[in-house]
Amino acid sequence: MPTKMTIKEPTASEALAQARDDINEAREAFMRADGHRQAQCARSAIDSAATILVDPGATPREVVAAHSFLGEALALDGRPNTCGVESIDTVREASTLPPEDQKWLQNYLASRRPTTQQSSATADLGIAPVAKITLPWRLESRWRS
Repeated sequence: MPTKMTIKEPTASEALAQARDDINEAREAFMRADGHRQAQCARSAIDSAATILVDPGATPREVVAAHSFLGEALALDGRPNTCGVESIDTVREASTLPPEDQKWLQNYLASRRPTTQQSSATADLGIAPVAKITLPWRLESRWRS
């Protein structure tokens, strides 16, 4: 008799952690000039962020974090004509959160990033970078829009 296989969907916290790990790996691949691995990891981060965005149990602060990860992953993906990235405004979204959730978001985004890299979204939330990476022009233009 075949065994029934069940697939467990990740919690919002698990999906956030996976998105962050994938973004970190995509950044490392970018630094190694490994475009294929960079795209793979960015697309995985997009999937994880989307998991959070469709989870009815995700908290508002988790949704803002997911939008931050989604914007960064779309920039790291590098595919031309990616729709939607320009509509992600995590600074505005974060400003609508209660102060304790804003603090959580700042701490979460800062603690999950390697200390040598930082996104503009985190910088806009007031977290100072230790060092800054330079993105290629095709990512830089998306990043700053």
